[in-house]
Amino acid sequence: MSLWYLVVVLYSIPLAIGGIRAFLDKFNRCLFPFYVFGLVAIVVWTVVELDATSGWLTYQPESPSVAGPGWLFAFGVYMGDWVLMMANWDFARFGRTNKRDVRTNGRFAFGPGFYLFTIVINGLIGSSSR
Repeated sequence: MSLWYLVVVLYSIPLAIGGIRAFLDKFNRCLFPFYVFGLVAIVVWTVVELDATSGWLTYQPESPSVAGPGWLFAFGVYMGDWVLMMANWDFARFGRTNKRDVRTNGRFAFGPGFYLFTIVINGLIGSSSR
């Protein structure tokens, strides 16, 4: 366990000090395809393993698990993703400021593209994977 503490400290100190921002940008660019591949693989695996059909659209529980209408509970839980806005605005401060990157960051990394993928696409995947 002490070895893993040391590993975490050794990679955390340079991150806390700063100075490796360009490296992290390149590293994140390399990791994104793995994320997309993993997401697709998990969805396909879930569909194959659980024989997923469109039954999730009409599923009714045997007994209600929450007080009040289910749509209100689902709305409240799902809109909890709005906390991402605060974190996203905070991370946007570190975005590159040259002309090309500002446009890309505004549209995809910190703008509508991010929210579309995070809330809509992941919400559809999550609700269909039950």
